[in-house]
Amino acid sequence: MIYIFDDLQTLTKDMIQQACQILPRQRMEKISCYHFERDRNLGITAYLLLHYGLKLEYGIDEPVEFDLGLHGKPSLKKYPDIHFSISHCRAGALCSISDAPVGADIQEIENTYSKVMRRVMTEKEISIITDSPCPDIAFTTFWVLKECYIKYLGTGLSEELRKLDFSETYKTNRFRDCFCRHRRTARYCYSNCTAEETIPAVNLLTAEQLFR
Repeated sequence: MIYIFDDLQTLTKDMIQQACQILPRQRMEKISCYHFERDRNLGITAYLLLHYGLKLEYGIDEPVEFDLGLHGKPSLKKYPDIHFSISHCRAGALCSISDAPVGADIQEIENTYSKVMRRVMTEKEISIITDSPCPDIAFTTFWVLKECYIKYLGTGLSEELRKLDFSETYKTNRFRDCFCRHRRTARYCYSNCTAEETIPAVNLLTAEQLFR
């Protein structure tokens, strides 16, 4: 299942302080490195989405600790058969939880993409973007597809984005041996990559649900 929180204006200081009480040390150390308060709050929220999903789907109601793979992909130390991927951007936070390896990404719709497009997109993708009536949405969609696939593999930046061609995936949701599905709202695009054919449900949470 995919869990999303995108109503940042409803967060209060009391909610954030309450959330910090259940965050594991590893997560707090990472979040403390963020320079801006908004990013720290999003980092906290992303973990709370994981906590919420683990409790809802598996009955796990405890702070969890992480192991890190070779390229930094996190896994649950006590529950290695439960897979997850978290992401956040200025528009919100996302967590995808699955019984199989998964990668997920969320990104606000980017309208200042021209400088980086030729560094990260293939020629086919560039053609789709430039021909699109909404090139900012097309670019952001390709971006989250590439990011979620890299997270699915757990290879980090060792994969060169420009060599990953999602021009067909944009329509079919298939890429190599997995399913990479993408969706969007008026403010952001998000994607989920897994080998499972089942389309994951999406749970858009309120602050009251997430911080209770």
